[in-house]
Amino acid sequence: PLLGLVSNSKAKNVEIVGEGGSCTLKMASSKATLPLIPFDQAVWSMPRPQGTGIDLNEDLLAAIRHVMLSADDGVGISLIGDHGSKFLELYSSNDRSLAWGMAATKVGGKGFRVEITPAFCARVLDVCKEGGSLHIEPDHVMAVAANGTSVFSRLIHSDKPLDYGGALEHALPKDYQSFLVETPARLALAVDRALVLAGGDITPVRHTMKEGVLHLALDSMMGQLREEVPLGVDYKLNTKFDVALIKRGLPHTDSIMFTDNCAVMCSGEHNGYIVSCLAS
Repeated sequence: PLLGLVSNSKAKNVEIVGEGGSCTLKMASSKATLPLIPFDQAVWSMPRPQGTGIDLNEDLLAAIRHVMLSADDGVGISLIGDHGSKFLELYSSNDRSLAWGMAATKVGGKGFRVEITPAFCARVLDVCKEGGSLHIEPDHVMAVAANGTSVFSRLIHSDKPLDYGGALEHALPKDYQSFLVETPARLALAVDRALVLAGGDITPVRHTMKEGVLHLALDSMMGQLREEVPLGVDYKLNTKFDVALIKRGLPHTDSIMFTDNCAVMCSGEHNGYIVSCLAS
């Protein structure tokens, strides 16, 4: 009832006051009283974290934030930790993009691979800004913030987890890093103009390369767009990308390259984002 009342209210501020065996909910001119269940009679209790957990340092929080680029409600975010490794690997993917990141944090204990919900990750980023610890259990995951606040979620069960290593090996050229260039500021402007003219959920823009210059072409009912963005590298390219997905990655990455299969956007050595091409 509490969530239903709040979600159906247009009040800008909601006040909840607990007293005795009930709580009072004040929303603008509306007022509701709901019964409270004593903690010792609750149907479910928050489990206690076991051990010290994994350090939720800035590196790990940044990696979580990065893989949220490809997070989808129907697909979990994968955390992979090898026994004794100094890095925790994170992956997320939907039908159109794939994001990966690595965080320098001691895994310890046994190696693991778990799938966690994007909603849990979003709450961790919100609650654990000052750090904390991450606890991986057989059926759930818990984050404990530096101030003691806990975030809990059941793990997602997957019979056929995606082979991210194989997917990246298939999508990325072996020497892709040699083709990465600093993302030109001009590209963001060109993408914004394409989004204005497209007027749809998917923005298919043809990308071609000629003498180190990236050419973007779009023809829509609202007009025609032709853009030139110097990249300083030259390779064969003639394919379409949804630039709405490219726009999503631009604030979180600093280098870029294109192939006929995907656009590759990276941030430093350990974080990457791939946007699949569209059918021509």
